Amino acid sequence: MQQAIFLYVRIMTVSGLHLSVIGMGCHQLFRRIRLPYLVNIMLCGGLMYCYGTMTGMGISMLRAYVMFSMRLLAGLLGRTYDLLTAVTVSAFIILLQRPLYLRHSGFLFSFGAVCGIGLLLPAVQRNLFGHGRGEKALLSGAAISLSTLPVYLCFYYEFPPYSVLLNLVVVPCMTVVLLCGLVSLGAAACFLPLGTAAAYPVHLFLWFYEMCCRVCQFLPGHSWVTGRPGLWQILLFFGILLLILLCNERLPKLLFWQGILCALLLFCIRLPQGLQITMVDVGQGDCIFISENNAFQMLIDGGSSDKSDVADYQILPFLRYKGVSCLDAVVITHPDSDHINGICAMLEEAAHGGGITIRALYLPDVGAAGRNKGYRELEDKAEEAGVQVRYIGYGDRLQCGKVMLTCLHPEKGWETEDTNAYSTVLHLSYGNFTALFTGDLEGAGERRVEELIRQVNVLAQSGGASHREPPGLLLKEITLLKVAHHGSGYSTGESILQELAPRIAFLSCGRNNRYGHPHKEVLERLKAQGCIIYQTKERGAVTLHVRGKKGWVDTFLRQEEISNKN
Repeated sequence: MQQAIFLYVRIMTVSGLHLSVIGMGCHQLFRRIRLPYLVNIMLCGGLMYCYGTMTGMGISMLRAYVMFSMRLLAGLLGRTYDLLTAVTVSAFIILLQRPLYLRHSGFLFSFGAVCGIGLLLPAVQRNLFGHGRGEKALLSGAAISLSTLPVYLCFYYEFPPYSVLLNLVVVPCMTVVLLCGLVSLGAAACFLPLGTAAAYPVHLFLWFYEMCCRVCQFLPGHSWVTGRPGLWQILLFFGILLLILLCNERLPKLLFWQGILCALLLFCIRLPQGLQITMVDVGQGDCIFISENNAFQMLIDGGSSDKSDVADYQILPFLRYKGVSCLDAVVITHPDSDHINGICAMLEEAAHGGGITIRALYLPDVGAAGRNKGYRELEDKAEEAGVQVRYIGYGDRLQCGKVMLTCLHPEKGWETEDTNAYSTVLHLSYGNFTALFTGDLEGAGERRVEELIRQVNVLAQSGGASHREPPGLLLKEITLLKVAHHGSGYSTGESILQELAPRIAFLSCGRNNRYGHPHKEVLERLKAQGCIIYQTKERGAVTLHVRGKKGWVDTFLRQEEISNKN
């Protein structure tokens, strides 16, 4: 029960609605006891300022306080209170003090909701096909959701459609919850057990609301994942809404709702992006995302040894940012924890009906000796989530569109207990662009792959062919090399680098990691080959884009253009 008290104190502090409710309640109370109006508004203004200060005076509270003060002043001066004028003055005062709030989610949500009430709600109510109380309440919440939708998508990259219905449960109960919270706080100040008992209705409402949210998570279409919208989508969205509002008096009802639908469908548009390869910053671990024109999307590994809950805080937010709701494939190079713990968490979430859909999980096709506890855990979790498990080995290929992925390692059924040695090695080709992904390859595995590369390069130079090597490979002058084992000095030897001659090297490792990755000798070997090196510990997530003959690399620092020629 004490937790219920704490949670509802939090609810009271985050929304300006409660300041207005308390403030107007005090104002009406003082009017009933016939206090002079000037004394009334001074007392109300002072009390609400103290209340706002006590709760931290967040953006919503400051907006509500300014609007509440203007409402009291309007009564004092005999003027009519106007919602849009009040919200404009409030925004001006806040931005005058802190201009960067213009990019703050709290500011945008708070003022967007009020603008939805002041601008969109009258237009929505005018175009109701029915005028029932339930319909009006539902579309009131829809108007607020519509006005704040771009903000929601910019910061969370997805929207829960059922939240509009959940608001029908929450909003009408807020006044009652507020009063119960105030009563429980007052009672707790006198006698803690009494306050605990008074908070019981609050606890019941919290439990009921939580159950409603859990039920919605299992309903089809519980989350609309769009990715972060482009500026052109946001401007066009608000442009359509503005046009609808300006023509509202002359628009037929059906045309009004068709315009709203067109504005919403803007966020479903995904422009072709060519090939994108992103080395996600997961700290000391690996996670590679590959996408081709939003038609084919996959991960190679997904885990970390120094970031807890890497799926919830790194991998899933990144995928939602990209607008990914379904992965065509997840390839596991080897079952070490820093490559799989994020994928395991994603499979667990998928088993409970949430998260991102995974169509197929690819595991290295090795013998029983290499199928350790982590390997078996992946198989079990995939089975629970209903994800198809496939096994990949030398010569196997995955193709979608112009992307061709060829497995160079391990040999099917290869027997070894060294998980690094049997790391899956994938060769990617996309037009003239080539890349090699090596997991944590080292030791006997690296020697075998090096020999294969040497044979392929010799045959390519001589114009010959062999039934053993996968056809169509070019393993010389690789455009991109994902450096094995986070830059360990025991991998990525000089001889294999000379055979590959990569132009760009991606290194995934954590800041101040206890292994000292990347090791100095590996960096020196890469530099000797003339590689451009990108490290997540220095630049965060790194994305390589290929579109036609043009290529460039995005990091948090700058964008660098490359020539897509081998």
